[in-house]
Amino acid sequence: MTTIHSLDTQYVPIMFDCETLGTTPNTTPVLQLALVSFDPKTFEAKEEFEIFLPLNEQLINGRKPNKSTVEWWEKPERRDVLNYILQGVNSAKPMNDALLETYQWCMKQVQSVKSKGQVKTQFWAKPVGFDFPFLDGLYQEYQVPSPFHFREVMDMKTYVMSMFEHVFYAIYKYPLPLGANTEMYWLFNDYAKNRGEDKGDDAHNATVDCHYQLEWIRWAKEHCDRILSHYDSTQQVKSYLETL
Repeated sequence: MTTIHSLDTQYVPIMFDCETLGTTPNTTPVLQLALVSFDPKTFEAKEEFEIFLPLNEQLINGRKPNKSTVEWWEKPERRDVLNYILQGVNSAKPMNDALLETYQWCMKQVQSVKSKGQVKTQFWAKPVGFDFPFLDGLYQEYQVPSPFHFREVMDMKTYVMSMFEHVFYAIYKYPLPLGANTEMYWLFNDYAKNRGEDKGDDAHNATVDCHYQLEWIRWAKEHCDRILSHYDSTQQVKSYLETL
């Protein structure tokens, strides 16, 4: 498996996504976990893992669904993916077993790397500030060893933004101002987002979302490289994006 190298440590990058019944870690239930290992150079998927978590066990332990999130899930356009997730939830393993199986899958990815140095998992998500606290909170609550460490995380949106900033600097010859929501960023963001809507009924299936997030990075990288190679003005960039 291809890994990211950092001095004596090698990292196995893993894209993560989860589906939940709320937006507050440690208090709302988690329904589905998905992990996809990938090549950090090409961002092509390697292996994937999907598991569903027992809802009743989480409710008994005090987690409560958020009303607005439940209503969001019950909208007609999400009926198919919700049914798919609930089928998995209804046959889910006990929480300790599910979390341990997830840990073991991650360790299998680490063990597949031949290295004289240390090998670690690297957690990727969009946004990492949402997904990591949910996963880490579950491992802490059920006292199961976690496959990830908070220091070894990568935010996919930040990574893609860095590509946008590189394009901005190449065109304008000065850095993107801190905190600025530039027109170029929103153009890229909107095109990538619209491309993702093609997921249709599979949107918000955690496994599908992981693959989409990798596709988004590949898409952004491809077009940022093309812009840097062929375009040198904002108007040319806009004209190019309008052809996508």
